[in-house]
Amino acid sequence: MSAPCISTALDSAINGTCTSQTIGIEKEAILIPMSLIDKSTLAYDSGTVIVNTFELLSGNGVKVTVNGDMPFKEFKIDGSMGDYVQLFETAFGFPILDNSPAASKQIMQLGNDRYVAIVTFVGYEAAKKNKYGIIGLNRGLVFETSATAYDNAENPGTQIMLKETAGRVHLHYLWASAGEAATDAIVAGLLPA
Repeated sequence: MSAPCISTALDSAINGTCTSQTIGIEKEAILIPMSLIDKSTLAYDSGTVIVNTFELLSGNGVKVTVNGDMPFKEFKIDGSMGDYVQLFETAFGFPILDNSPAASKQIMQLGNDRYVAIVTFVGYEAAKKNKYGIIGLNRGLVFETSATAYDNAENPGTQIMLKETAGRVHLHYLWASAGEAATDAIVAGLLPA
């Protein structure tokens, strides 16, 4: 595996053999209550963590948009060795930019279910089937913390942190067997029309 590079200039200066790498997550993700996922239809590519079918029993997911240079920067996976298997703790954070009774109710309702989040990776390659990551598909993301903050007068809101603990899989990926267009169609179908 070739080493990632900091920049093209550094790549050329060192040895010219590195592969450039773009990191990060696109500004939109989908948050889905696990109670809506039809687990009986989940199918995987044999021997992989690639989910090739993903359907909901009813309803839709919710689009979460985080603007800025590093959206979803709170996304983090920590792994450690349990008694006989690796276990992973995954954190997924996002802001709710509203200061109203309706927003307060939404924040309280986050404690009523477990969730998965589907994110789009910026530097994906179709050949690697790594465009969409599924966070929390092991045991589900649960409400961990919320912190109300006012970064500036135009940006009131609450930062939400969801966590999955003791997950057995580092990260799942969503990729339909029929290719990228079919995968994009699955993702589009998870949101309201």
